[in-house]
Amino acid sequence: MSFESQIEQLIRSLIFLGYDSVQLKNIVYAALGRRDISYVSQEESTILVTTLEKYVKLGEEYIFSYSK
Repeated sequence: MSFESQIEQLIRSLIFLGYDSVQLKNIVYAALGRRDISYVSQEESTILVTTLEKYVKLGEEYIFSYSK
């Protein structure tokens, strides 16, 4: 799977978990230092994928913890 596909899938997962557009932009900003992801280098893609995966995991853990 390409980085672009991974990023798109992770963003869809975060939206499903309840993150809104402002939160997503802030996550991207925290990872890359900017909110625009129209051009992302391979190194930045790796950083962004890792960061998004972390937030997906946190969101899933939160949902699991509070759905009992």
